[in-house]
Amino acid sequence: MMLNFIAIALAITGILNPIVGALVHNAGSVLVIGIMVLVAGLYYFLKEKNDPESRKIYGIVSVAGAVVVVYTAVKLLAGF
Repeated sequence: MMLNFIAIALAITGILNPIVGALVHNAGSVLVIGIMVLVAGLYYFLKEKNDPESRKIYGIVSVAGAVVVVYTAVKLLAGF
């Protein structure tokens, strides 16, 4: 949410191009989704202690969420 607020403020002042503002907004949304996938995968990974097949699936989901979060964060910090 804070990322979008900063992007809007920069776009209003003319520092940020509207196209870049839209890309920042979308990247922020992808970042939030990645965090939610990571947290959900970790939650169910820890919850399913007795089922090795479920732990394998939720472990993969957690790794996928972590990859999305790291990739998006690096892209945002690098400036696309």
